[in-house]
Amino acid sequence: MSFIRTQVGNGVGEIILDRPKALNALDQTMIDDMHEVLGRWGDDDSIETVLVTSASDRAFCAGGDIRAIRDHAVAHEYDEIKNYFASEYRLDQMIAHYPKAYVALIDGV
Repeated sequence: MSFIRTQVGNGVGEIILDRPKALNALDQTMIDDMHEVLGRWGDDDSIETVLVTSASDRAFCAGGDIRAIRDHAVAHEYDEIKNYFASEYRLDQMIAHYPKAYVALIDGV
């Protein structure tokens, strides 16, 4: 299950982080889904701006899901940890070089 929702309107593609119990900490599925959505929107001429928001009034995004990383470490699933960080940094690079305006509305953590 992904904890992101998307909507598009008036030239704006919005990604809504919706994992309030974990302060929107990014898990592997969220990272993969954001990468896929941003890739699609980057090629979509009808979208001029990407807006990232939170469904929670408590937190924007706590960062990476360190609980999942810890669980993988305890289970000696080191490839999962390596894959997580590789995916996370790929997403960071995509955002840093995104061809359209990318705006994060941050309130809270």
